[in-house]
Amino acid sequence: MNINILKIAFFILIVLASMSAMAQNYPDYVITVKGDSIPCRITDPDFSKARYQDSLMATPEKITPDRIKEFYISDLLRLYRAVYIEGDKLPTYLIRVEKGTINLYYYSYYTQYGTVVKWFAGKDWADHVDDFNVVFLSETKTKKQLKNKFALLLKDNPQVLNKFTTDDDFDYGYIVKMVHLYNTGERYDRTSNGTISNSGRSYIVTPKNDTVYCSIKNDYFTGKYMFKLSKENTYTTIDSTNTGEFFYSRDTSHFVLVNEPGLPVKTFVKQLEKGRVNFYQKTLLSNDLVLKELQSNLYISKGNSPLTLIGSRPNSARKFEIKYAQLKIFFDAIADNADLLLSFKKAIGNSATGKEDVIRYFIQNYNFLNTANSAPGQAAN
Repeated sequence: MNINILKIAFFILIVLASMSAMAQNYPDYVITVKGDSIPCRITDPDFSKARYQDSLMATPEKITPDRIKEFYISDLLRLYRAVYIEGDKLPTYLIRVEKGTINLYYYSYYTQYGTVVKWFAGKDWADHVDDFNVVFLSETKTKKQLKNKFALLLKDNPQVLNKFTTDDDFDYGYIVKMVHLYNTGERYDRTSNGTISNSGRSYIVTPKNDTVYCSIKNDYFTGKYMFKLSKENTYTTIDSTNTGEFFYSRDTSHFVLVNEPGLPVKTFVKQLEKGRVNFYQKTLLSNDLVLKELQSNLYISKGNSPLTLIGSRPNSARKFEIKYAQLKIFFDAIADNADLLLSFKKAIGNSATGKEDVIRYFIQNYNFLNTANSAPGQAAN
């Protein structure tokens, strides 16, 4: 091998190792008022005591709003941002739980009666927030005042506003879900405050096999996946006229257009594994704001053969039910690898985890072995 190539390879390994060490030693970050992002380690995660230290600092420095605009503590998955509460002259650090057109913040403290949560929201201008902690008057009057105040934030989205007024729920957990619905049109999934990155970029593959990167959402009100090519575009429903498959980066799901058993036309089904044996899952979602699964089915297919139902469950709280007749279908799919089949039969009988996880593991191995044993330049059947 060329000595220069070896040097380059060694240099890349050194850089990757140092980056990994940096990430482990400095897993948090601060963003200065000038907008500089600094990897660091944060100690004493408290509004008045928090300190940070980066690789160049001899001792930790106190985090103050005049120098640090926001900071993120990885252990807590928590982001603090300095904001002005209803005209205050000095900013206060609040925990941000939702980022978007409406930014939602809170802080909590303990009392002898339990935990008290105070929440704040700002629209368009993230540095200024309104205080939504109405002084208790009576249950009816307090609820009415909160309802009127929060409805002002939602008034330009009639669908969300109507749901909010109809549900009549003022629990803090519900408010988080409602703000997320307003910002994204999707159910809340705890990854919305801007601190957890998506895996890759969403894209669709057109019927002509062109890959197009875009924004994708699972619309709450229609229950359909939709895409748009840029911020200026409006969302379009993903269907067979514009898409053959798509990748949804929010939960790293890959969907393909297939003939699902019992349905007259092709539908989009989540593809869990792709290869000589394919593994699919089709799940129906409830119309609750919380991401709750209803009926969920598992399918397998070998090559281009039709999908076969191999397991199902009524909701996410139940285990997948996989009967022997369904297992036999899987036995037949991997029967041309006798050793793997024998290992699978032993594993499925002794498994303490869900049988679907064991099936997926052996599909991965079967596909890998099938690819590895293929002749160079020859695709696996």
